[in-house]
Amino acid sequence: MATRRALSILSTLGLLVALLSAVPAAARPRHPAAAAPAATVTTHRVPSSDSHYCDGCAPPLVYSGGPIANTTGTLGMTIRPIYWIPTTTKQYSSGYMTLINRYITDIAAASGASSNVYSLTPQYYQVVNGVKTNLRYKYTAGAPIIDTQPFPTNGCKLATGFTNCLTDTQLRAELTRLKGVLGLTTNLAYFYPLFTAPTLRTQDSDGSFSAEGFCGYHSAFGAKGSEFVFGNEPYLADGCGEGEYPNANVAADSSISTLSHEIAENVTDPIVDDTGWRDGNGAEIGDICASDYGTPLGSANANDPDNTEYNQVINGHKYYTQTEFSNSAYAKLGVGYGCQQSQLTSGKPHPKPTAAGRLYAEAAPTSSPADGKSKSDVTVFVLNNNGSAAVGDPVNFSEYTAFGTGGCGKLSKVKGKTDSGGRVDTVYTASKSNAICALVAKDGRAGKSTTVFVYQGTYRKRAPTAVDTFPHRVIANGRTVTFTTRFTNMTATPIRHAAVQLDLFPGTSGRTVKARQVSLSYSLTGRHGHFTRIPFTGFRRIGDETIELRVGPAAGATIKAHGTRTVTYHLKIARGALAGTKARDLFHFESYLDQINTAAGTTSTLADTYSTHVKVVPAPKPIDVRGARYVHGAYTVHRGHSYVVAATSTGRAPAYFAATPAPGIPSRLVGHLHYAGVQLGERTWTLRIHLSAAMSGHTFWNVGVRIGSVLHIIRLRVLA
Repeated sequence: MATRRALSILSTLGLLVALLSAVPAAARPRHPAAAAPAATVTTHRVPSSDSHYCDGCAPPLVYSGGPIANTTGTLGMTIRPIYWIPTTTKQYSSGYMTLINRYITDIAAASGASSNVYSLTPQYYQVVNGVKTNLRYKYTAGAPIIDTQPFPTNGCKLATGFTNCLTDTQLRAELTRLKGVLGLTTNLAYFYPLFTAPTLRTQDSDGSFSAEGFCGYHSAFGAKGSEFVFGNEPYLADGCGEGEYPNANVAADSSISTLSHEIAENVTDPIVDDTGWRDGNGAEIGDICASDYGTPLGSANANDPDNTEYNQVINGHKYYTQTEFSNSAYAKLGVGYGCQQSQLTSGKPHPKPTAAGRLYAEAAPTSSPADGKSKSDVTVFVLNNNGSAAVGDPVNFSEYTAFGTGGCGKLSKVKGKTDSGGRVDTVYTASKSNAICALVAKDGRAGKSTTVFVYQGTYRKRAPTAVDTFPHRVIANGRTVTFTTRFTNMTATPIRHAAVQLDLFPGTSGRTVKARQVSLSYSLTGRHGHFTRIPFTGFRRIGDETIELRVGPAAGATIKAHGTRTVTYHLKIARGALAGTKARDLFHFESYLDQINTAAGTTSTLADTYSTHVKVVPAPKPIDVRGARYVHGAYTVHRGHSYVVAATSTGRAPAYFAATPAPGIPSRLVGHLHYAGVQLGERTWTLRIHLSAAMSGHTFWNVGVRIGSVLHIIRLRVLA
């Protein structure tokens, strides 16, 4: 039965499939607020930003049976490009075919080298009849084919800038025609990337279009043993979001980047039918690292360093292509180091830190009317590996339609540099299409990318949600305050590597409390479950800087389809932690549901509770003499006047002991205080006392109030 897959977009955000069916503050200074012969027909697409972010990928790669590319022969795998460019259509830009042909020749000439991405593929293998056969990095550059056959009648809808539109079925029909005319050899030892004309729009079987919904895909059709393995490589004059073009040819450099993705996936999974090598979420070797380029080796043009970086030198020529996933590196180096530029880098036990090591992105709000005017603020933070801000790092922004009909909106800027805090912003304006729009940010120094999503129109109901019960007031009395955050997956597909973060932002009062006087713990199993304390490591005070606290596993955990992640918190602020009597805006709570790319180590925010101001109220004193001034450890009172002694107690009524001259200890029990209700969350007891004229013989007197078994001494300074 014919099957088709669109895994690259599916892997862009695991939860989107259903639409088709503690760290220190420096870690992220947030701010509040996927009619040809029918034996096999398969497809795998790259979305319209080749630097898309693989949220929901679940490395490592696992062999699922079936074949890999046949590289065992003398020629290895032959790559033979086809350029479908009728003479009557707009031609490619100058140097386009030459540069792509050079790249294919270069990777073939470098066969067996350990210094480029293809050197990572020999670790993958197939097993047939119990015999294990590893891939070889052995490629042969086949003679390019220039196909001038006129395009057939349009099979899909045209769009601005295009003169023709063909479906995947029509592409396969043309490839079948070429095979018959040219006698092309087709099997798993041959790969035919099809580069289409600048004004040709193509449509995949799921309804998505080139440029708007994908930058390319690899596919196979035909009977076993004579499979026609090919790639759809659209011409993209503006590139595919790479942001770096070392050969000063945007369209060709971009096509090379997409081609590298497809070659790596083709050799490890040529049939694309749930066999070959995939991760736990069905993503392929290129999907997992499609967001990651690694540290650039340099710039090809000193006069334009921010746009001409390269990360591969192959056969003496410079290119900028994504990294590929290495099982061996992931096993050896751990989370964040699965994406590698070559076998050389993957073998390092301690990879050289990149100047910019961490990338975070968020959009607010994440859902929007499809009205052509609603806006979302997009914020990106780039940090060095030591947690400090990466200053002046060039960041490129791009957008594409992840799901839905029509195109996405516009970004206020597509380039920027990080400020002194490692931050760079842009604003997204919604289109009038019902769609899920992916907003991609890629930094220059580390070559990392991350993606956030805005859910437009009818897709708004699919956005992950966040609700909280943050307190607006907390009394500093040592008692536990309980609150929760709840994040909900609104789709029928699990969200993988979902991590919760709780932030404490400084309040507006300028006041602080000592960190050791604040206790915060969390439970993932409800208010009666086990609570884990969250340490304020590296912080001496609360309220003067942003504190970011990771809740649960660092790599996150899976939220089931239509499931929730509820976190219950216990907060206690010690009695006396805040001086005075006034409530103070001490800090703000905000919590995020993030998704972590465990292969590349980057993060994107899926949902946000937004900020809640928390006022901290000083607890009432255990014992107080109302109406009297408290100076230097004593209450100043006057003979002949009456005062109210107030006490707070959670148990029985406090007992009152009559005054005795200081330094004596009161011993005569007079009676109990009377219950006076609740004040600031404390049960209050009061008793009116009268200071008689007979107290004139001494200035200082002690009175006592026993709360439970403890006798509290109140010192009075008695004046006339």
